[in-house]
Amino acid sequence: MVSDSIVILVSAILPLIFLYLFTKTLEVSPKYINMALFKISEGETADSRFYIIYRLIMEVLPGLVLILLFMLFKLFKKQSLINTSDTVKLSLVFFSLGMAGILPILTTMDQSTYFLYLSLPFFAVSFALFLNSYIEPLVGKINYKSAGYRFFKVFGVVALSSSLILSVYFSKEINRDKNMIRDMRIILPHIKENSTINILPEMKQNYSLFTYYARYKDVSLDIDLNNRHEYLLIATSLYSDTLNKSFDKIDLKTAEYALFRRKIIGK
Repeated sequence: MVSDSIVILVSAILPLIFLYLFTKTLEVSPKYINMALFKISEGETADSRFYIIYRLIMEVLPGLVLILLFMLFKLFKKQSLINTSDTVKLSLVFFSLGMAGILPILTTMDQSTYFLYLSLPFFAVSFALFLNSYIEPLVGKINYKSAGYRFFKVFGVVALSSSLILSVYFSKEINRDKNMIRDMRIILPHIKENSTINILPEMKQNYSLFTYYARYKDVSLDIDLNNRHEYLLIATSLYSDTLNKSFDKIDLKTAEYALFRRKIIGK
């Protein structure tokens, strides 16, 4: 136990040490901490403190329905619903770990669905362990030589193969943020890799925009227009004639975003 704990401790602390030694984390950390504390105490993105509980229920609803169906099946078979096996006890442990990641969020009104992501695996393991006590006896009754099992096996192989083929086939299809990504692919060839460009302050809540430009070409987006970068990216809905005084529009066939280049004084 001691050796495992030491490994966990070193694994957590060592990357943080490197982060502080070889990056500008020390400069950014105070601002980040202040922002985080402000969001906890003052931020408000939910109508109720229990919004996160509602979102949790909606996310784990399929698992809850599955458990309910198995419980109804046992009830129909006139079997006991109470099971004290070790797997069920372990299921409660994982469920408690999941709730430990959710309940503290009730202290703030700054709540979003993605706050659940780190806790969901614990609920998945919990439900799997709980259902194991229902499924294990049924698995033992399977006739592996029956026609039904052979059909199930073939169907499983076909379904898995189809999912892999379809995943590759549709790998280049874009569903979410289609216009944003399409425009980005047109705009990025005009911007140097690992550079910084301006965007309008009104676009600061568009987190996906920041992520895509950083992901595909390490381009940072700066909302402070006092930092006079060479390029300015705007949402076309925010276009204003005053931009023409300081920027030249680059003619690109984009749908929702436009790229401008800062005018050189004297030209």
